[in-house]
Amino acid sequence: MAKFFSSQNNGVIAVIREDHAATFATVKKSGGDPFEAGVKVFTFCHKERLARQPEERIYFTGTYEFAQVLLEGHEVDHRSGGGWTGYVPFSNQEFEDTRYVTTAQDVVEIFGLVRTNN
Repeated sequence: MAKFFSSQNNGVIAVIREDHAATFATVKKSGGDPFEAGVKVFTFCHKERLARQPEERIYFTGTYEFAQVLLEGHEVDHRSGGGWTGYVPFSNQEFEDTRYVTTAQDVVEIFGLVRTNN
């Protein structure tokens, strides 16, 4: 079980694991870019949004329902914390910066999932 922080803006929920929140703070304090340092912030939105705008699927980790599945069994603090500012990528419909996009492999690694080849 890991600890995560979450924050919400404009209908988008951002989730970050505690160790990444600490790295976010350290890198930001030294003037660096946390995302270039490998910090992962996962973003989730309402499934209706993705139904209306399927082209946005490449930016979001998934839906609110997927977030619930991923966070099951983990501790979740519904506020920014651990040094993380609570930044919610893509919540202002700014999709130009793809540094914030997470991959399926990121999900597997950060949420402690086991990948199978079935």
